[in-house]
Amino acid sequence: MSYDLTPLAVCEEMFGGRTAFERAIGVKPKLAYSWSRGAQWRAPGDLPSYVQRNTLKAARKMKLDIDPKWLIEGATRAEIDEALQQARRIRAAMAA
Repeated sequence: MSYDLTPLAVCEEMFGGRTAFERAIGVKPKLAYSWSRGAQWRAPGDLPSYVQRNTLKAARKMKLDIDPKWLIEGATRAEIDEALQQARRIRAAMAA
């Protein structure tokens, strides 16, 4: 299966941008920039394992439905759009 978004791009979409993502998972500002570039053992856009764990914790707190496989393999645009719509519905229901 072909994915449109890398794991980093998935997180940026789900959390509302790179800065919001960094804040949500508790890392230093601009650290995510290094994940957008490849390294010896990591392809561009891949996330370190501690970031994957922190992302899942933050997503639970924020009521975001992030599939753990998205943090490893990436996701399609349609999957992310559906998850964001679901999060909006949940927030609207909680506010009502």
